[in-house]
Amino acid sequence: YLGQILFLDAAQKLAASRIVAEGARDPLSDSSVVQRENRRLARRKLDAVSSLAALLRNAKKMKIDPLGVRGSWGGAIGYVQFMPYNIGLGIDADGNGLDLKTWPDAIFSVANFLKVQGRYKPDAAGRRKAILRYNRSAEYADGVMALADSIWLRYQRTN
Repeated sequence: YLGQILFLDAAQKLAASRIVAEGARDPLSDSSVVQRENRRLARRKLDAVSSLAALLRNAKKMKIDPLGVRGSWGGAIGYVQFMPYNIGLGIDADGNGLDLKTWPDAIFSVANFLKVQGRYKPDAAGRRKAILRYNRSAEYADGVMALADSIWLRYQRTN
């Protein structure tokens, strides 16, 4: 998170310089692009600050070393890529402490997220809305729903 807080501006400038080096126009020469990018970077930095604070709070509560928590470049943790501010929705499904890098905890935790945060409802619109609360990509939601439907049909045929 500190990397996002401290180095997003430098990363943006580096990316723009690479675009220019490839022969394209400097995207940061357009004031409307700069304004939009400044708002985007400010949101990313605030999100990183929120994530860092949540990680520290949860590490203290769970009595774990926050430096031992591994996540993606964006700070998402475990198989289901929970952001630290959603860890409170995690479920210890196997009774040995919450660990989002174990399938029982990961699956129960994402189910709890969809129920609580996504306000899951079993109809197609309710399922889609809940999944979009988890990941805002329409393609992601479509893929998850198609995969879930396929698994459910296979289960019904075998039982």
